[in-house]
Amino acid sequence: MAFKRFKSRRHWYNAILMLWTTPFALLIGVIVFASTGSSTLLLTFGGLSLVGFSVAIARDLGGRGVYTLEGDKLVLQNRSQRVEVPLSEVLDVSLVDRAGAREYILSGLRSRGVSGFFALRRESRRAVRFTSVDIGLTSYTLGIGRRMTDKMPDARLDLVLLRLRNGDTHFLSPIYNQELVSAITRRTLPDALDR
Repeated sequence: MAFKRFKSRRHWYNAILMLWTTPFALLIGVIVFASTGSSTLLLTFGGLSLVGFSVAIARDLGGRGVYTLEGDKLVLQNRSQRVEVPLSEVLDVSLVDRAGAREYILSGLRSRGVSGFFALRRESRRAVRFTSVDIGLTSYTLGIGRRMTDKMPDARLDLVLLRLRNGDTHFLSPIYNQELVSAITRRTLPDALDR
């Protein structure tokens, strides 16, 4: 079968959020500076904005993935990991939005009786290690950025949920998500008909 490679999409949602909020924070600092003569608040907001923008860029540049269909296997790669998934092990593949991805991970944790911040962080990192999309489970924006990005028109179906027979789950974020779903479905269809 043909060799097909899909790259993950790049989003700048966290950086855009910081670009929108930084001028307002600095404006408050300038107003306080103009009225009181104290530059402490202006310098504090400036420093926090710089740190916030650095964190936003780091998160947006985070996980970059490459998904390759090579014959009878799907190879998932990021900067540090490579996983080969036999197509016979694929249970199903579907498009999902970020809210659905968050709920899927949370319901999986609840069904196993796992709770707590660190368990949630560990599980979400494992599930999204091959995606470049921040689904918002470990967000630093207290939910503000998550609500904003969930409502963006291109954020509706930017994830692919890949479920395997052994219970593993991977979220993927290819540039052409529908094409990846179709390619995997076409290659796994004969196996599904044999069962």
